[in-house]
Amino acid sequence: MTMARRALLLTVLVLIAGASSLRAEAPREMYVEALAREHVVRTAIAAGSASPAVLLEVRAVVAAYRAEVRQHPGSGYSDNALWQAGRLSLDAFLRFDQSQDLDTAVRLLRALVVTYPTS
Repeated sequence: MTMARRALLLTVLVLIAGASSLRAEAPREMYVEALAREHVVRTAIAAGSASPAVLLEVRAVVAAYRAEVRQHPGSGYSDNALWQAGRLSLDAFLRFDQSQDLDTAVRLLRALVVTYPTS
């Protein structure tokens, strides 16, 4: 095997190894990670925090749940993710009083009913 072929083979192997590490997370991993983040943000809210940083993290957690549904709509976690995201958005509205969060909650909970009617 020539040196050029060895270099090409090595490059291909490195690219294949890198591509496998870029694959999307499994549905369970995504859901568990979002749940853990939600627990942290709910703890901050329960402690009375009305910090803009907490609201940003709430919205980031909602986005993580939405990503779960978008990437794995057929998984057993997607309906739960919509529920969690909808409830968290509703609770954010109740705490921070921003209509954007109420709109998000209504949209997500409606999507839950429409997309997963037997859930």
